[in-house]
Amino acid sequence: MLLPALSKARATARLRTCSGNLRQVGMAVILYSMDHEDLTVPIDGTFRYMGGTTNMTWAYYVRSYVGINDSPDLSSQEIYNTPESQRKGVFTCPSCPRAAGFWNYRYPQYGMLKYYIGGMDPNTGGTYSKGMKMGRIASPSAKAYICDSVFSTASEANLPVWSQEDTVPMTNYGFYKVTNNGYYASRKRHGNRLNMFFADGHIVSMTGAELSANSKPAYYSSKMFGRDGLN
Repeated sequence: MLLPALSKARATARLRTCSGNLRQVGMAVILYSMDHEDLTVPIDGTFRYMGGTTNMTWAYYVRSYVGINDSPDLSSQEIYNTPESQRKGVFTCPSCPRAAGFWNYRYPQYGMLKYYIGGMDPNTGGTYSKGMKMGRIASPSAKAYICDSVFSTASEANLPVWSQEDTVPMTNYGFYKVTNNGYYASRKRHGNRLNMFFADGHIVSMTGAELSANSKPAYYSSKMFGRDGLN
């Protein structure tokens, strides 16, 4: 009887530690906006006139706010370019068994929703201009922003959406972006739950059913995931 209870207690502790890590990461994003005329940092440097590259992800832009002061090699998506001392730090979920941790700025274990609030227009693949400033988000307490993520080499058409079971292995590394309908979001690490950071700074541990309910009738028109509330 003690072993199942102990296992559950450990899982709960990891979920809470993950929430604490994500809170630091999310607050770094908000602090970035405060220091940059309220502008929201996009998923990568190719959006919103950042003048950067796909390897210059949001994690790269906010790294100094979590104590990372480095000059990473951004020439490749595959090199180990994060400080070794930070690879098990706040960009890493404690429930992920992957030994490498946060090894590249494209692969933190928390991903930003890429459409609308993250900077991408789902219709064109280009920049979505609305919501460029935090102050233009009408209901920040309802707007999802960053959550547990996991990378997969499978085509997006074969990845689970919010309403489906997460089948991506926990051992996969994270990914800097998550689609607003659930691709690359990780629920398996926390037993069909994930931690979601909202634009006002609070975090909610959400079940698959809750995520699915908040993406209806269509993710692109929902308050949590869509363009609604981005004035």
